[in-house]
Amino acid sequence: MPLRRRMKQPKRRKPLISHSLDKIATLCGKCKVLSFSDNDTGGYEKEDFDGNKVLGLEDYGHGGMDGLVEWKVLEYDHQDNLPDLPRLAASAEAGCYFCKFLRTAIQKELHKRTELNDCEVQITLLYLWHRRSVLSRGTTEVTYTESLMALVANLETLLHDGSSHTCKVFFMTEAPTGNCAAWLGLRRPPPLDALCPENISMIQEEIKNCEEVCFRTKYGISFVPTRLIDLMDPQTPRLVVSAAQSPHNDLDGRGIKYAALSYCWGSASDTRSMLKTEKSSMKSRTTGIALSEMPKVFQDTIALCKKLSIRYLWIDALCIVQDDRLDWEQEGSQMGKVYENAFVTVVPLAAHTCNEGFLQRSQETVEIQFQSTVRPDLDGKFYLRHVPQFNLDNGHFLGLKYMELSSSTWSKRGWTFQEDTLSTRIVYFGQTMMFYECDRWERLEFDDRRHRQYRATFKTESWQHHLLVPYERWEEAVSLFSGRKFTYPEDMFPAISALAEGFAEVSEDEYIAGLWRGALLRGLLWHVAPQTEWENFLADLKTPHRYIAPSWSWASRNSDMAFGVRQHQFPESTEKFTPECKINDVNVDLSSGNPFGAVGNAVLSLSGKLAALPSTLQLMPSTYSSPTWKISKGSALLGVCELDWITDREDSWQAPNVRMVMLLVVSWGKGVRKVPGQANKCAYGLILVPTDNENEYRRVGVFYCGKGGEFANDSPWNNRLFKGLKVQTIYLI
Repeated sequence: MPLRRRMKQPKRRKPLISHSLDKIATLCGKCKVLSFSDNDTGGYEKEDFDGNKVLGLEDYGHGGMDGLVEWKVLEYDHQDNLPDLPRLAASAEAGCYFCKFLRTAIQKELHKRTELNDCEVQITLLYLWHRRSVLSRGTTEVTYTESLMALVANLETLLHDGSSHTCKVFFMTEAPTGNCAAWLGLRRPPPLDALCPENISMIQEEIKNCEEVCFRTKYGISFVPTRLIDLMDPQTPRLVVSAAQSPHNDLDGRGIKYAALSYCWGSASDTRSMLKTEKSSMKSRTTGIALSEMPKVFQDTIALCKKLSIRYLWIDALCIVQDDRLDWEQEGSQMGKVYENAFVTVVPLAAHTCNEGFLQRSQETVEIQFQSTVRPDLDGKFYLRHVPQFNLDNGHFLGLKYMELSSSTWSKRGWTFQEDTLSTRIVYFGQTMMFYECDRWERLEFDDRRHRQYRATFKTESWQHHLLVPYERWEEAVSLFSGRKFTYPEDMFPAISALAEGFAEVSEDEYIAGLWRGALLRGLLWHVAPQTEWENFLADLKTPHRYIAPSWSWASRNSDMAFGVRQHQFPESTEKFTPECKINDVNVDLSSGNPFGAVGNAVLSLSGKLAALPSTLQLMPSTYSSPTWKISKGSALLGVCELDWITDREDSWQAPNVRMVMLLVVSWGKGVRKVPGQANKCAYGLILVPTDNENEYRRVGVFYCGKGGEFANDSPWNNRLFKGLKVQTIYLI
């Protein structure tokens, strides 16, 4: 039995030497509220985990939860006009540096929102604190620490049509190490260069720990990409080809250590102008590529590889021949292996396009004086730094790392999901910090310690750990993947083909347009956050701009989705589902030779019971963003349903001259009435709309009929909807 290695703790890092922060703010009378009093609304002195005196905050309805606390709203209320903000400009001209700083930040945030021009905007300010729970040493008692995290400017704009637009502008708070920083829980200012010696040392330390300790340590890499970029001369990198593909290069696969870049190409214009490998440039790429010709995100990645002594780099735009369809299909099918076998994956969260860098941090800050009223002997200063396009809505209870991720364009792109979940190690470069992750550990730029974590990975071995519930694990993966954006929508299936291939290897099941034959009936039952209105939705179903998937596959809706019906998710014992229809045949035409790749057409033949859907649906009260509808007959509630399209009706919806039917797919439960008149069985099924061909339908929604909740005890589903109906054979396209 091999000896278990003891994890080495990272060396304690030396304090970072802060860059000069010389913008000392002269504040106007209105902006002086930024120098807040820590005694207001219940600030008090307490001890932190290490026994240091720090500022504590009273709990204002936060319920003792970890996350962000909006404390406190400042006495600041400013009205101005977009886009020039003349009142802020006048105050800045008179000498208020924060008014100048705020005006610049707002214009940077809203410069593309031309519909806001000539509109009035109201600006309010508040400080945002981060609360974190900590176990007291040697006890099970939970204490809370608070740290001043940011200043937030809330902008509310009245549009010309009478509606309003709201957004938030985020200013990170920071201070050099000292009494003020310790009292307010402030983080240190980031170094100007993300590749400072301290950060490079941290990355190297964490990679070494992963190699020595993590269970996924590689004992030699057998897979090598077809092409890599050789960085031996970092000023003139060149494309090299593996020995298996070309005997003229020495990339033979033995001991190859390479980095992989996971990034966003950007807009259509960014994509067109980006340096790529094409048929015409393939030969010249192998002789050398001038670094100055590369997009900024490529240049920064090469600089990182040089610091980490990594000779080879994989970038899709250069390592795949972009105008060669056969090469793209071949290399695209290998992309999962590229990231899984990379020594490290680089993710530039701060770069929204290929033309943006990610290593240089902003020097623009404002200095705010602080005088404690809880501890009159303590004073100091802290700084505000604008962080553009920072998303506060998705990370309130998860911390700065998750806010970095949710704010990035990268986290919303389709291809990056597979690249992220298959990578062995990742170094992320965000707007506020750099951080490292592997399957077991994470470490943030300003943290002297690494922390245990469990990443949502979907590598082949991860499927093996979930053999008892493999299909639920697949459903989790595609739910997380759904709703991401693609430059080319037909990339939907190729972008998760490596995950599907790994699942197939473990389950030995057949892949069918994003679903699996072994769980095909339950795989049909999903709901989405609808994106289009009925007329456009139906027109796109009939004549799609590009064929992505059949209507019965979740991939046919470019929207966030989940399995089950929103208010009635699948029960835990899903293996006890009873099929209520029969799969006769399924035919999938692939667009390429990759069985997990793009689909050209698909037809599913089923035999089951169909019931007419009532022409009018009643809206149900719901806390969800998309509505749930009642299926009723008279006063009897027969079921609830989720529709795949948007409707603006507030109370009811009536299908305009379209006959819809419900197909009973599965039931769950024993079906035995323990109490007379009470149903003990639930049913799930599809809502279908007929095509012009006989017995041919498209899926347009999902329904649930069952027990408990809003269903009356004397309304068993089977009697009300499908009892006595004949089985019919239909075709779903």
